[in-house]
Amino acid sequence: LTYYDWDWAGAELEFQQAIALNPNDATLRHRYSRYLSSLGRVDEALAELERARLLDPNDLVIKANVGVIYYFARQYDKAIDELKKVLSAHPEFGTAHWGLGLAYEQKKLYNEASLELQKAAERKGTNSLASLGHLYGVMGRKKEARDILSELTKRAGQQSVSGYQLALVHMGLGDIEAAMEALQQAYREHATLL
Repeated sequence: LTYYDWDWAGAELEFQQAIALNPNDATLRHRYSRYLSSLGRVDEALAELERARLLDPNDLVIKANVGVIYYFARQYDKAIDELKKVLSAHPEFGTAHWGLGLAYEQKKLYNEASLELQKAAERKGTNSLASLGHLYGVMGRKKEARDILSELTKRAGQQSVSGYQLALVHMGLGDIEAAMEALQQAYREHATLL
């Protein structure tokens, strides 16, 4: 209901019912926190994520998503702090590198962002690669951004590449028309990151 139907009210009811049935499911609470974050309900999202973290203190995705939710809330310094904590204990964790790169980009710390997104792209796949392509475009490294766009287009024939990911690179390159076309594609496919 959340990601594919975009039925926000229906999803809320299902999450609440599922939590009532199994309040100690860390994964469920984590997913609910992402839902809340998508709606801009950051304080509620962080509270649910804290419950998830207490239920499963070793889950790296839950730990990293604290930083990612701070990023989506535009609280970049808090995002950086949380993601650095994860990486200090787990330096190979791609999701934390991705979130840290995004936060650095928003603070215009482009060299730091580039290093983090490169690490993430090596470990995590197309979302990180698209984020790196966006960053390269913003930095004026147009050839590298176009190379990533070509790579994503090539991969689209072999694996799932979202129109959102293509739009992200086009936006970094300043190609608004192509970005809008890719966003229309993302809308038609109900891309989860949209």
